[in-house]
Amino acid sequence: MMNAIKFILILAAAIVFPQSIIFGQISESENVMSKGSQPSFSFTVDRTDERTVFRTYRSYIRSEYRERPSRDRRNNEWVAEDVNVVGIDARQAITIYAKFQEAGGAVSVNLWFEMDGDFLSSAKYPTKREGIVEFIEKLRLELKSTAVENVISEQESELSALERQLNRLKRDKSGYEKDIKDAERKIVESKANIEKNLVEQKEIEEAIKKQREKIQMTQRQLRELN
Repeated sequence: MMNAIKFILILAAAIVFPQSIIFGQISESENVMSKGSQPSFSFTVDRTDERTVFRTYRSYIRSEYRERPSRDRRNNEWVAEDVNVVGIDARQAITIYAKFQEAGGAVSVNLWFEMDGDFLSSAKYPTKREGIVEFIEKLRLELKSTAVENVISEQESELSALERQLNRLKRDKSGYEKDIKDAERKIVESKANIEKNLVEQKEIEEAIKKQREKIQMTQRQLRELN
């Protein structure tokens, strides 16, 4: 079931995210590690970072082989002891050393496989190569799955940001609509006040007219007395 899910994820990655992660070919050479220069199997992973790769590797070893890799900080290595990889040897446990180096947006992965005090290589142990390649390909499958999950997570974050932006816009729209309703009510009130004001102006004008007439009448009476 788990392999089927991973296959679907990888298929989705190939269709939807074809450029999400790129792997170099598996190469084999002598590389320096804590026990000197030893045969190793290497590949590169583009468009990722060292933290993602070592976390995926650590999780892969834990889930597949029930072993917990420990970090040798002095030599910058991850060491997984007593790992039973059936494809490499069904009876003999091995120790796997891993180093990760990030540079230029890519991570180089170096793996050493030690069995019974000796390091495995295609030249010395040709029958072990197929199991080693299978181990690496499963690891790369995990890295691809992680890449897809990271892309989905990023897109979900972008979706959440857009949804928050939409909600803010909706709230703003509601605010603007309230402002319009308040303004329309204010306009109605102002129009009513204008009508009332005009009536009051007319009443005052009439009062002023009558008052002037009173003054004129009083003035005439005063003149008559003289």
